[in-house]
Amino acid sequence: MKHTLSYTLLTLCSFLFITPKTHAFSIDSVFNKEKHAIKLDLRIDFDGNINHPEKNSAAFKATTFRVVLEGDFSPKLGYLIRQRLNKAGSVLKDNFLAATDYAMLIYRPSQHWCIEAGKQIVQLGTFEYNYNTSTLYFFSQPNNLIQAYETGIRAAYTVGNQEFNLQITDARAPQFAAPDYDYAFNYAAMWAGSFCNGTFNTRYGYMITNVSKGKTTQWITIGNQLILGSSVLEVDYMNGAYYQPATWNEHTLYMANDQTAIASYKLFFGKQDRWAFGIKGMWDKRRDKDISRTIYNKYTTSTLLEYYPLGGDKLNVHLAYAFCHTHYNKAITEYAPNDQNRIITGFRWLFSII
Repeated sequence: MKHTLSYTLLTLCSFLFITPKTHAFSIDSVFNKEKHAIKLDLRIDFDGNINHPEKNSAAFKATTFRVVLEGDFSPKLGYLIRQRLNKAGSVLKDNFLAATDYAMLIYRPSQHWCIEAGKQIVQLGTFEYNYNTSTLYFFSQPNNLIQAYETGIRAAYTVGNQEFNLQITDARAPQFAAPDYDYAFNYAAMWAGSFCNGTFNTRYGYMITNVSKGKTTQWITIGNQLILGSSVLEVDYMNGAYYQPATWNEHTLYMANDQTAIASYKLFFGKQDRWAFGIKGMWDKRRDKDISRTIYNKYTTSTLLEYYPLGGDKLNVHLAYAFCHTHYNKAITEYAPNDQNRIITGFRWLFSII
């Protein structure tokens, strides 16, 4: 697998050196920093858990280690490739490695239209889902579990400050396709709006998936963002269904319905806004869709402190803490209530190689 991953990365890098035969080869023309970039996204954390009644755990780990290749071949044609280096994974039905997040071409035929083809993020709403996961420390349940990257095509139309997206992508097992069903697709629509010079922003989405013959699931996702000076307030809601492994047997799948509400607030302060303080609250509810019974409710509160010594988002040092309480429905499960204290501290470094 290590050889396979290395070969994939070398192939992707070599792709950037290909120029039309009618033009003389030039490093400057291919790797003009204004048009092309190769970046590494690295985050290393100490991640500690104190759980009751389950066992405790702690470790230093590479939370994120990714290579990003992005740029434009022309004003109308661009590309984006993002590969995780700390996750091997198997080859999926689209022949991409599971560790490949993005591998797509971007075509902009006019100032209003944008078309993306290849492996890309599934177009769900909310702001938590839209963030680079390297910048998040504690996730809502759907955002932590959902298969977010699939191969397909997206068309976006922008008018004023409003962007309207339509997308169709592969849908695959185990979450969005029944076992041995190979004709599943995600059909998504998402509106990203901006009002009052960017003070109030929205990300509203709807997705339907044909998980098996004659059976569909849906996701409703709503995100609202308010930016006032150096502070950001976000309120998100997600409600949808997907297959999940049963707690009593991980090899048994059932149709789970997850409902999530998220409220977060972040304030940048200090010289050049190099410090950030944030708080976040999440409610996650898991139901067994087939029997219409609640399995558990999960409540999470968290706080964080970040420092950006270079300004911007190239480097940060962070400390984050979360408390999570999970209450199980005793009528259908024997699990006792669970309390978890978790602390994450480390650094994130986003730097350009070229």
